[in-house]
Amino acid sequence: MKVQPNYTRSYTEISGNNNQKARKQNPAFGNFAVATMDAVERGGLFASFAVQDILGSCVPRTITGFYRNKDITGKYNYAEASEVSIREFVSSITMFLIPMGIMAVAKRSIGHSCDVPAKFIKALGETLQKTVKEKPADLKKAFYNNAFKKMFSDSGIKNGEKKAAEFADRLIELESKDKKAYKTGLSELQAEYSVLRKENTADVTEDFYKTTLKYGKESDGLKAQGSFGNFVKHIRDYSHDAIDAVKKNQENAEEFLEKFNFKRIGTRVLANLTMALSVIGFYMYIPKLYTLHKTNPALAGLEPETKGTEAANENK
Repeated sequence: MKVQPNYTRSYTEISGNNNQKARKQNPAFGNFAVATMDAVERGGLFASFAVQDILGSCVPRTITGFYRNKDITGKYNYAEASEVSIREFVSSITMFLIPMGIMAVAKRSIGHSCDVPAKFIKALGETLQKTVKEKPADLKKAFYNNAFKKMFSDSGIKNGEKKAAEFADRLIELESKDKKAYKTGLSELQAEYSVLRKENTADVTEDFYKTTLKYGKESDGLKAQGSFGNFVKHIRDYSHDAIDAVKKNQENAEEFLEKFNFKRIGTRVLANLTMALSVIGFYMYIPKLYTLHKTNPALAGLEPETKGTEAANENK
């Protein structure tokens, strides 16, 4: 009888041992990397940009400035490090923080619907106007139901009426939960929506999390598109202001909604303009923040080029 060596078992054991050794040798980095990636996933684009820019650019450049010309002066260059850190850290994340701050103020002072893009205000506004005509007992629930139903249809999901009602009920239920439970529930809805999109299309290259909501005349082909998560956020932000406003103006609800939507679109455009001008203005002011010293600290310990030229001329 010929005995075959068990290469698979040996390789598996060796790989497992190597992985265990790697984890033991460098557990801190592993935990840091996992925590960093989790933070990026939770924070979205801002967190991703901040982590990449700070760890990949700001920190290395600040450290380089700290050691600038130490081999000549024998001292750490605190002045250069301070200027570099202000220039790099402040100029990198302010393009996000300034708009976020302005939008936070707008949402608090005017309403949550200021954070909804104009296209979604138009699309959701039309859906709410149709819902108001139905005079439902629970306006919010009916609006959520109609919004999901229309979105499912416009996104290519057939016979999604029952599922749309289920999504609406579950979203309303999630709104009463804490943040952790809400995020978990929203992830489940997002996964189910992706499955529905896959079942209704043969194109494997599609983004199955993308939502579409058409508005205006069908011949115009106008539509608001975004991720499932953003679609849910826009529903919540828009309804937060609009539904309460409609309840206070039930006699002329449809006419009131037209004016309401027009004002919110104007507010959104104004907020976008304010954010753009604020970022541009701050970036023009940034040089005054990091030019703290009369002379360039990066040249500490170096002989100016003019002195070398003068010395050469004297020797002639």
